[in-house]
Amino acid sequence: MTGFKINGVDRPAPVALNQDFGALIHFVHENMVNEMSLISSIRVNGLEISENDEKDLAPVILSDLESVEITFAHPREIAEDTLQTLKLFTDQLATLSRGTASQIGSTEAELDFQRLLDGIQTLADTVQSVKKILHIGVMPLINILEADLISVLTDLVQTHESKDLSYRAALLSEHLPLNLELWRDEGIPEMIRSRDS
Repeated sequence: MTGFKINGVDRPAPVALNQDFGALIHFVHENMVNEMSLISSIRVNGLEISENDEKDLAPVILSDLESVEITFAHPREIAEDTLQTLKLFTDQLATLSRGTASQIGSTEAELDFQRLLDGIQTLADTVQSVKKILHIGVMPLINILEADLISVLTDLVQTHESKDLSYRAALLSEHLPLNLELWRDEGIPEMIRSRDS
């Protein structure tokens, strides 16, 4: 590894170059990540990597890499970026929901339904993480949107088990997209405003 940077500044590598990438990442998490500084991105050989890439690269010896650059950010900055991304994500989920409703009964609809449930779980987990980072307490609008989302999801699971395709189609074409659009248009902007208060 010929280059190691933290927030764009050249630094000596904090672990020996005969160690693997996993050892470097472990060191960084143990010694540099705290409640005021989280990893925003990791670039290896100039390319930003995902968590899966990080796992794949873990056994690679550092001397076999050209460069590693780690960017840190304050958790509030990461939360802001995450909320902006969630606005786009809720829109994509609403589109997926309507598309799934239009294909009810097909194999494709079942696959999309599972993708949709996974996406909703990601949305719910991300909202909880952002609320924690931003120290968001009681926000009536957010609480209502969360309760409505849980209610729709409960009904979706029940219709899936009971094979009630007509009610499932209504949930997927109307109720769920409406909730997701309310998140996009009202809930997430409310959380963004709470960041600034």
